[in-house]
Amino acid sequence: MLNAVSKTANYGRVTVGTKLAYESVEEKMCQAFKNVQSGKFAKEWINKNESGEKKLNTLVKTIERNIRKRRLAC
Repeated sequence: MLNAVSKTANYGRVTVGTKLAYESVEEKMCQAFKNVQSGKFAKEWINKNESGEKKLNTLVKTIERNIRKRRLAC
């Protein structure tokens, strides 16, 4: 995975990223991992995929729009 990003992004990930990984992030990642292990994620994906790619594309566009709107307050 680290080879899939630029060297600059990779450097930032290994030097700064570790400083940003707070306990709450770890807790959320653990929950996400449990959802994968339990099959909950797969069931959700199957349901979303069966309901049509249009809904998935809408979710992706919403997330992308929200990311662009976010600004750091520093």
